[in-house]
Amino acid sequence: MFDKGEDKYSRKADVFWNTIAVSADALQSTVILSVIAYKLGIEDAGIFSIGYALANLAATIARYGMRNYQVTDKKAGCIFSDYFFARIITVFSSLACVSGYLMFCRRFLRYEGYKTQVVFMICLYKLTDALEDVCIGYYQQQGKLFAGARIAAIRMISSTGILCAVLLAAKNLVTALEISVIYSVLLDVVLFGRRFRKEKMSCTGLCGKNVKKILRECAPLAIAASVSMYVGNIPKYMIDWYMTEDVQAIFGYLMMPAFCIVLLSRFVYQPMVRDIGILWQKKEKKKLKQLMERQVIFIFCVTAIAVLAGTWIGIPLLNLLYDVRLEPYRLEFTLLFLGGALFAISSFCAVMLTVTGRRNEMAAVYLLISLCSCFGGKYLLELYGIAGAAILYLILNLGIILCFLLVLRKDLYEEKK
Repeated sequence: MFDKGEDKYSRKADVFWNTIAVSADALQSTVILSVIAYKLGIEDAGIFSIGYALANLAATIARYGMRNYQVTDKKAGCIFSDYFFARIITVFSSLACVSGYLMFCRRFLRYEGYKTQVVFMICLYKLTDALEDVCIGYYQQQGKLFAGARIAAIRMISSTGILCAVLLAAKNLVTALEISVIYSVLLDVVLFGRRFRKEKMSCTGLCGKNVKKILRECAPLAIAASVSMYVGNIPKYMIDWYMTEDVQAIFGYLMMPAFCIVLLSRFVYQPMVRDIGILWQKKEKKKLKQLMERQVIFIFCVTAIAVLAGTWIGIPLLNLLYDVRLEPYRLEFTLLFLGGALFAISSFCAVMLTVTGRRNEMAAVYLLISLCSCFGGKYLLELYGIAGAAILYLILNLGIILCFLLVLRKDLYEEKK
């Protein structure tokens, strides 16, 4: 255990390095997309946009909702090898799903060979994040999130820089992705391996019973997290099915700032996950309610500032960044910002539901909302185009929040008789 001085240092370091890592993750697609738009054009930008959306879904499936469960598991440090092996299983399962989906797209959505290859490599690139995540979870559970987040930040920033440099030099997106994947894997092996050896980390041998338990207990979390990411990117999937790469690129440009809000909001609550678990175990409902309310207020304040600044500054900046004219899409831009705020709040509520043991209810809500989107999504896109996609995004996230709050109300606001 840390003493007071060490704990204070650790918390500051946790927040600092987690902020750097999450910021790098949030800005990664923006940076890469701007380089692609500059060097390769709008069609390749559209391919990257849908590829990155699918890659985030693949990475979410691979993470299997395990991080928050791992962090709040008192035994996780002793059975890290079981968590790591479980993550290897989920990563390769996700890769198999990606391969199957791309075969479907080749057959029914007429994906060309180039698009298929690019999307596959982007997914492989982001699956590195998922494998790395279990190591970060180990350090967070031990009260040293900064140790894992620092490595993640170094890898994310350097690999993004290498990808962009190769892209600018070779003008070949596939080659740039291949080099970045190899670099990312090797760097993680070296940095985490050196850290583990330095700390002389000792774990029990692999236990199949523990692996099965982890996979079983996290299954509802995996479903909820995966469907959540799917819902968050449904407009992009709908555009991929029914519209062109040019439209996909425009929508990707508009959605990028909103997606950054979602990712940046995590730097506030991700270091809190362990504390939330402790508060719930101690039945400190009042403190949990205050924490949740502060997070919601923070997200709305950030969104309000972002919408005001984004409407007048963001669109001209995006025009300059991607060499396009986005002035006709101010309404869509605002709707996506609001939808992003709601998605960020729903993600935090999902953490609360995980801690309070409402995993099955959370998974059910996400599945219900995703089914609703299948019926209404095509209609909205056909009727309103990009505006329809933005409206769909806003409605879906609003529905999720309302359902989540109803469930949380029972745990946090209603006293048991």
